[in-house]
Amino acid sequence: MEHHSSHSTQLLARFYVSHLVLPELRMGSTKLRAIKYSRKSISVRTILCYYIFMFKKDDQKFRDWIDLPEHDDRLMLIALIGHNFGLEPEKRIPEIRESRKNYTNYIADKCGIDKKDIVIDLGSGCGFGTYWLAQRAKHVYACDISPAYIKFASKECSQLDNVSFHLIKSRQLDFFEKDTIDVICSISVFIHFNLYDIFWYFNEFKRVLKPGGRVWVDIADSESLDLGDPNRNGEVFLKHAHDYNGNNSCLPGLMNWNSVKSVTNIAAHFGFENTYKKTGGELLFTKHGT
Repeated sequence: MEHHSSHSTQLLARFYVSHLVLPELRMGSTKLRAIKYSRKSISVRTILCYYIFMFKKDDQKFRDWIDLPEHDDRLMLIALIGHNFGLEPEKRIPEIRESRKNYTNYIADKCGIDKKDIVIDLGSGCGFGTYWLAQRAKHVYACDISPAYIKFASKECSQLDNVSFHLIKSRQLDFFEKDTIDVICSISVFIHFNLYDIFWYFNEFKRVLKPGGRVWVDIADSESLDLGDPNRNGEVFLKHAHDYNGNNSCLPGLMNWNSVKSVTNIAAHFGFENTYKKTGGELLFTKHGT
């Protein structure tokens, strides 16, 4: 019998899953067939194992956040705000709180959040913004993919009785029922998403938001890049470009640059109107309906 390596088996299983199995599943088919390769059958079991493996790796690019250690405040803060507050941000938490207070209240004003509103803080991080959203809203659901951030945020907001904390998977808001949320704020989170992530998040936003509900996101706006006389986005881009050239494995922690037009087009696809935008990537959307 002719043998081939487990690596070639995996490659073939990957091809079979990507080009044959997934299309059949999307079409509603439940039939899976083994195939022949080098006179050796690739079993259905192998194919299914690889299929499961693919989806286990679904959040791989977000592992930097998911795997943050709960005991390392410095690492959590740097992952949240970079080095804007130096190399020891844990010593400057009062300043960080004040900065997030100002930006969050600015966003709450733009979204028109008041005491009637049920709000999702998507990517709530350390809870600095969550705290101030809760001062304005009826209830805030703080959602994050990182257990460490959920634990940190729950301590940050421990004195509040109108905040609950939810560990989620990326691109999924399964906890929430249809048409139950008034506002979604995702502060300094969409800067890390590619357009596929954004597409699936807006798919969820359409489901959970009430008609007339609002969504705030800020993106890394490629249209506003100025590299000749670098503006703020240009400076960030050039720094990250050098970081990437030195170590391209750091890409998940860097910005994903998208255009306002492309994000607006995706939002429109799901029935959202862009009601505010600011050069640099600040965007507010409203869900159609009455």
